Amino acid sequence: MAPKPSPANALYDAMVASTAAKTLDGSHSAETSKSRAKVFFQDNLLRLKVVKRSDDLLPLCQVLMNKQLLRVVKDGERVGYMCRGREEADKLLTLPPDDLMLYTHIEGAGTGGIWSKALKQRTKISQQACTKSLKSLVTKQLCRVEKN
Repeated sequence: MAPKPSPANALYDAMVASTAAKTLDGSHSAETSKSRAKVFFQDNLLRLKVVKRSDDLLPLCQVLMNKQLLRVVKDGERVGYMCRGREEADKLLTLPPDDLMLYTHIEGAGTGGIWSKALKQRTKISQQACTKSLKSLVTKQLCRVEKN
């Protein structure tokens, strides 16, 4: 018999399952692409029935954020969470602080991208550190640099 997953892992698994795409035969694909990413708000998370009380959600979400499996997003005035894939989360856990800070800003910019000058201004890191971090992120296939 398989061991029961921790409540945080059960929450993550339920979130991933609810965003999985239906295939033609009605089965679900575990693929989670950024184009289909779903924002979960507190009411959505409670409907997953992993926890009964809203007070129990925050500690579980914090555990998942510490593991880089969730990220916080703002949708208008509401704050929600989006899932990351386990492989991406594992890569993020190994990043140095500057690289992680840059990645967070790049990820927040979405598909529109962000200029390197804007990254330097927002993160307040030096040109040299920014270039080094961007090279590291590209090498780890977490982002790509496009020339204008």
